[in-house]
Amino acid sequence: MKQMIRLCICVMMLFISITSYAQKNKGPEFEVTQNMEVCDTIWNVADKPVEYPGGNAEMYDFLFKNMTNGSNLQAVSVQKMVVKMLVSSDGTVVEKKVLRSIDQELTQDVLQAMDKFPKLIPAKKNGKDVCAYFLVLVGLTK
Repeated sequence: MKQMIRLCICVMMLFISITSYAQKNKGPEFEVTQNMEVCDTIWNVADKPVEYPGGNAEMYDFLFKNMTNGSNLQAVSVQKMVVKMLVSSDGTVVEKKVLRSIDQELTQDVLQAMDKFPKLIPAKKNGKDVCAYFLVLVGLTK
């Protein structure tokens, strides 16, 4: 049963895509951050978005392998969580903000797993690494 639930989660994760945070015609393509020592400019629209090393499938595999409460998942309903991350020009996750939460326990579990992420591949603007937002959509069966 546990393997079936994990398989369902993995299959579902393949259908959920991640995108860089982009605002189309809703303001500037960059913004100045409060945290000037890390990023003086954050790009909402970059030429190349932030990426997880190895791609989406590797990221979701890493996430679920590092969740401590994954055994509490049951096949009842699908819930989606959205996390917005600020990624610096060296690939370090500077901030995480939950835009859409599941229950508190699973949300904390996902965030703790994200704390273990390796450095990400930063966004590029005009050929240079830049600070940018990265949205991660996590679908869980609970």
